[in-house]
Amino acid sequence: MKFDNVYVKNPTESTIDEDLKNVFTKHGAIISVVVMRDADSKSKGFEFVNFEKVEDVAEALKTFNGKEIDDAE
Repeated sequence: MKFDNVYVKNPTESTIDEDLKNVFTKHGAIISVVVMRDADSKSKGFEFVNFEKVEDVAEALKTFNGKEIDDAE
């Protein structure tokens, strides 16, 4: 089974959906980016990037897996 989502953990407090979209769009078309938040709008510590193509997920994972986003830009 292949997935079209990338799970991103431990975003900074200031991370917004648009930041992630700008970083990950280099690897393919993005359908959505969601920073998971609690009822008080605080980050729950993870987010999802949903790609249009499964192949683009593999490319993004090659670049970002195990790295901090700022290190991989």
